[in-house]
Amino acid sequence: MARLKEENAQLRYQKEVSERDYRSVMTENTGLVTKLENLENIFVGSPIQKMGGAPAGAEHYAASKVEAENSELKKRILQLEEEKSSIKTALYDSRA
Repeated sequence: MARLKEENAQLRYQKEVSERDYRSVMTENTGLVTKLENLENIFVGSPIQKMGGAPAGAEHYAASKVEAENSELKKRILQLEEEKSSIKTALYDSRA
């Protein structure tokens, strides 16, 4: 019975950590969406765009910056998934 209580506590802790990480990633994602919307407003909604287009360099810079931020988010998600897997493995190993 004590082993089950300990396992339950570990699972609850793992769930809390996963939920916290999920919220963190979602908050970061929301921030990235806001940045993207702001960049779209700057480049698509600006008077420069209406008079012949935004400078190619500025548009390329914005796109590459967003791509880099997305890449970092993907890396962070992979890290979190690996941590989750490690925790699960450790949990199962501790039961054995």
